[in-house]
Amino acid sequence: MVTPLIKAQNLTKVFSDSNETQFKALDGVSFEVHEKEIVGLCGSSGSGKTTLLGIIGCLETANSGSLELFGRNVDKLNDFELSEIRLSTSGLFFRSIT
Repeated sequence: MVTPLIKAQNLTKVFSDSNETQFKALDGVSFEVHEKEIVGLCGSSGSGKTTLLGIIGCLETANSGSLELFGRNVDKLNDFELSEIRLSTSGLFFRSIT
């Protein structure tokens, strides 16, 4: 069996505003990405695309679920270990609208 490059299982991310109103950006997202696959991520504004990319890029963490990158579970890693993964395995860039 081939280990997926990215394996997400039941990822959930909830944000709260200043009024303690909760917004579920991700709700049980699961998928795998294997070597040589090309994957597109599309959806309407506010559908959780950037949140998902932030979690995959180890810039933020999910409230629940699990994430494996290159066969390594990243859910319990400390900030230093996460920064090592960002340095060695992933690259994200963000556009700015001015």
